[in-house]
Amino acid sequence: MSATASVASQRRRTAFGAWSSVTRRLPAYLLVLPTVLLIATFVWYPLLRAGQVSLYQWDGVGALGKFVGASNYQHLFLEDPIFRNALRNTLLWAAMYTAIPTVIGLAVALLVDSEVRGEALFKGAIFLPWAISPVVVGFIWTQMYNPSSGLIDGVLRGIGLGGLARAWLADGSLALPAINVAASWVRTGFAMIVFLAALRGIPSDLIEAARIDGAGLRQGIWYIVLPLLRPAFTVVIGTSLMLSMGAFDEVWVMTKGGPGFSSYLLAVYLYISTFQTHQAGVGAAIGVVMFLLAAVGGFLYVRQMIRGEVTY
Repeated sequence: MSATASVASQRRRTAFGAWSSVTRRLPAYLLVLPTVLLIATFVWYPLLRAGQVSLYQWDGVGALGKFVGASNYQHLFLEDPIFRNALRNTLLWAAMYTAIPTVIGLAVALLVDSEVRGEALFKGAIFLPWAISPVVVGFIWTQMYNPSSGLIDGVLRGIGLGGLARAWLADGSLALPAINVAASWVRTGFAMIVFLAALRGIPSDLIEAARIDGAGLRQGIWYIVLPLLRPAFTVVIGTSLMLSMGAFDEVWVMTKGGPGFSSYLLAVYLYISTFQTHQAGVGAAIGVVMFLLAAVGGFLYVRQMIRGEVTY
């Protein structure tokens, strides 16, 4: 057999092998295809479209307007104090929205894991807010914060702490934290469930061995439980960071970004820029910034999944 014929035969075998591999994987590709199409249609395309629109001066109606390049971003970061305030508020919101449910959810999970009486009822009560619409949550907490008839100020007055009662949502220094408490109330149930599932997966013999070695409750939690909860922390913190970038409903229902601009978040400013002042290019630029910030939480989550530390 000549060298040319040998090379041709080798190429045919290689091509046949590649085709056989594709044929074997074809059913898997077909099963994945609908999901890929949905993601491409409702995630990738809108994201790319937002990136394109952010480069134009456009009112959101008709054809794209004048191409302005990065001028919208330059305007936001260098010339727009409202955007910088909204960005600062959003980062503060993300920190509170991540820290409060994580700490409280972990504490509640540790309590429930100790098999307290009425565990099912307790878990249901903590998780119930997660099933409530954010708009309804905003309405409920608006009533609770009412300075004249609200539950919070009423309780403070009832226990002799009337000096602490105030118009929570009308105070520029308190409005954003007050709204965040409402949002964190919803988020805590999810954090509790994630931590509780992780706690139930810790082998009991590890805890028992630590007790035999003389480790107290605090030492056991710090040196054994918390390190083993790292995947759960990744899930709770990563998803909290992603969701915090899109916070809108509670803020809009409770204060609409006020008083003044004290509770303005990026999502609120995006809505106002796009639908009220008809600056769709600026709104799209804000959306791109929100996506990049949310990607930090997404990167944290996906990285741990790739490493195999997170499986849920």
